[in-house]
Amino acid sequence: MRIEDLKRWHWCIVGCLVGAVVASISLATLPREVPGTQTVGPLVFERTLRDKVDPSGGGRRGGLVVDIQNVRIHPPSTIPVPGERAVETEYISYEVLIRDPEHPKQGKWQPRQMILELRTPHDKSLVGNLDGMRMRDYLDKVNAAIAKLDKAKFPKAATVAYKFNWIETPRGAYPAFTLGGLVVVGLVWPTVVQLLVGAGFGRGRTAEEKGFDLARYKAKNTAAAKAKPGVTQDQMDQLDQLEAELEAKLRAGEIGAPADAPQPAPAAAPVIPVLSAGPMEAPKETAEQARQRKGYGADQGDFYPTEVHGKKSS
Repeated sequence: MRIEDLKRWHWCIVGCLVGAVVASISLATLPREVPGTQTVGPLVFERTLRDKVDPSGGGRRGGLVVDIQNVRIHPPSTIPVPGERAVETEYISYEVLIRDPEHPKQGKWQPRQMILELRTPHDKSLVGNLDGMRMRDYLDKVNAAIAKLDKAKFPKAATVAYKFNWIETPRGAYPAFTLGGLVVVGLVWPTVVQLLVGAGFGRGRTAEEKGFDLARYKAKNTAAAKAKPGVTQDQMDQLDQLEAELEAKLRAGEIGAPADAPQPAPAAAPVIPVLSAGPMEAPKETAEQARQRKGYGADQGDFYPTEVHGKKSS
């Protein structure tokens, strides 16, 4: 079977399977590590929002933050943390635009990720105790706490908008990637294949393949396809002339009953043979027949039908 012989519903099934496989691979490769990403704790994140300073950005007081964008909550994953250990937890990823100290009008974006487990007992968060708190609740409380700060004391403090990265969950990845595979492989790709085949790309079909292709087409009405023989005008004129001549002869009486046909000869009466016979007589036996006649059982010693044998003289 050639690739252009596949029907669209075949490609739809292939697209769904490809989408499911891609979703499985995507979930298996989580969490994704962006080169240059630094992992920080909640206090560093809160200071970035409140003072617009990133302590991990370098310098004694840290890098000056111009903007924070692309804040996303990621579902629970195994995250490596300092101390040669890994924790199964939620985390947030974000990007900070840090101003270059040597060139105040220039800056660069730095990727960051924050997990709540990177804290010590003496750390004081803006939202209080963080034990058992989910990341969504944490961000909502941080935004509420920053909104209540004194603007005169913290003029750069600003809340942050965030999104949940649902594509990294099984309930989001499988439907999304399956639908994407259905659209791309099941709908778009067959159209592209047909356009390429129609444009003449691809190898030609062999005679055997062309014979197999005939089975895909329904049989047409061959009787209707046959060309009907046409009647010319000359033939129609000859037919009209012949009919006129016959009609004229009938009216003139030229065509009447046929002449008296010769009567057939009467059939001869069947001859009945006369049989005459006298008394039945047996046919006379000739000398040759008498000589050849043999007798059986003529001797007392003959227990079986045998020919008559004369006694031999001593």
